[in-house]
Amino acid sequence: SLSGIATLTIGGYGKVIQTGSLELLRSSDEVIPSLKAHSLTALLLMALFVLHVIGVIKHYLFTKENTLKRIS
Repeated sequence: SLSGIATLTIGGYGKVIQTGSLELLRSSDEVIPSLKAHSLTALLLMALFVLHVIGVIKHYLFTKENTLKRIS
């Protein structure tokens, strides 16, 4: 995701991988805002996935729609 790429860029991880020098890593205080955005995005995507699975189960079991059979 974009927030993960931003976290790696802001933290200086690309430069560390290129040079092998851990001294180029930035302090955690500088990386915290992008880490928070990354974790918030991850939680949102997980919640949407769970809601999607719940919706599939609801349509399959309770409304007796054969959407899964039509898909395959």
